Amino acid sequence: MSESVENVAVAERQAYRARLDGEPEWLHDLRELAWRSWLHTPPPDRIRHLWRYTDPDMFLPSEDADLCGERDEFAEVTRGALSERLTSLSATALASPHEVRSELCEHAERAAVILTDLESGLREHGEIVQKRFAAQVGAEFGKFEALNMASWRRGLLLIVPANTVLERPIHLRRLATGPFFPTRLLVIVGENAEVSVIDEYLAADPGPGQVSSVVELAADNSARVKFVSVANLPGSRRLFLTQRNRIARDVDLQSATLAIDAGAAKVNWATELAGKGASSRWAGLLLAGGEQHFDHHTRHRHTAGESFSDLLFKVAVRDEAMSAYTGLIGIEERAANCEAYQENRNLLLSDTARVESIPELEIINDDVKCSHGVTVGPLAEEQLFYLESRGIPRDEGMRIMLAGYFEAVLGTLPKHYQDTGRTMLMKKLTGESRNGHEHLR
Repeated sequence: MSESVENVAVAERQAYRARLDGEPEWLHDLRELAWRSWLHTPPPDRIRHLWRYTDPDMFLPSEDADLCGERDEFAEVTRGALSERLTSLSATALASPHEVRSELCEHAERAAVILTDLESGLREHGEIVQKRFAAQVGAEFGKFEALNMASWRRGLLLIVPANTVLERPIHLRRLATGPFFPTRLLVIVGENAEVSVIDEYLAADPGPGQVSSVVELAADNSARVKFVSVANLPGSRRLFLTQRNRIARDVDLQSATLAIDAGAAKVNWATELAGKGASSRWAGLLLAGGEQHFDHHTRHRHTAGESFSDLLFKVAVRDEAMSAYTGLIGIEERAANCEAYQENRNLLLSDTARVESIPELEIINDDVKCSHGVTVGPLAEEQLFYLESRGIPRDEGMRIMLAGYFEAVLGTLPKHYQDTGRTMLMKKLTGESRNGHEHLR
């Protein structure tokens, strides 16, 4: 019996849980539908190019995983002050399987920003949240997304009201424990609001385990949003992440993905530019070593005219690490006068490392400006020789060059987080270990 068939057989012995105290009936019905979808949807076909380089069985939960998310109450959370001081943040939140803690600075509280666990948010802010929840990643979106819908717990909800400007970022931290950690995030940014969000995945220990995450972001007219996703999972933990963003008229969305650490990761990220004048810029950084395996898919979908998108993904792999990237620019027939650019640059730091890159265009419109490009190669030997001739050891010279190579991505981060990003990168470059608690102090 194959691993995937065996996992489904195990799951089928688990009936979906009963409705929990305080859980809205519509939400329980949605999650039960997702459970059935998870059970009866076959794993992704390896013939499909989005799974050509990654085995879906890598992201199936283990037999001892609690897939149904059983708890005695719908919202069993602990609110209180976090240990982190808010001197450089607008808010901070920690989500773990056991609790959700959040804290807002005084300015965010006055502006009526909502940062809470998703369970409470769905119950207490139903009229606002129900319209946006699962609107982009629903119960039947895909097999792994269906499992997330059925099993997530300790999710987070962030609502930034219209005309609210938060100058300091909001730092969200998902602390994974156990064999399976399903989590979810819903971000709603009101009209003409401005916010920066750091969404970081951490683990309490380097042991094996799965993290399943779905992120939905909706930004209303003229909002300005910076969103940074950080994979900072130690050891062999694996991350499956699906993120969908929908931005309205004149929205400016600047996204970044920092793939710092994980045993393996499958990231499916997409933005719909649904309003005239919408702008989306995405910058990605991946530094992989050992036997790490990363598979990224990005998509900019232009459904409104006069919209702009730009993507820069910088990758460096060494040892026997693997990076697979598929990037799609889609421009629909009614979306005239759009501009879209996509660039993927890859460095091979060893003969055994591997890179695959597939840029794609799907344009049903003649009135566009669009381009894409891919490069793959080693570090420039003449530049390394120059540094060595100035007395800099080869390994240190490589670190200097790689730090410069990734600076174009790090420079797009919110200014309060740029030094943190550089520190994480240098720790990876120097091979320093991390136990998963460092950023929680």
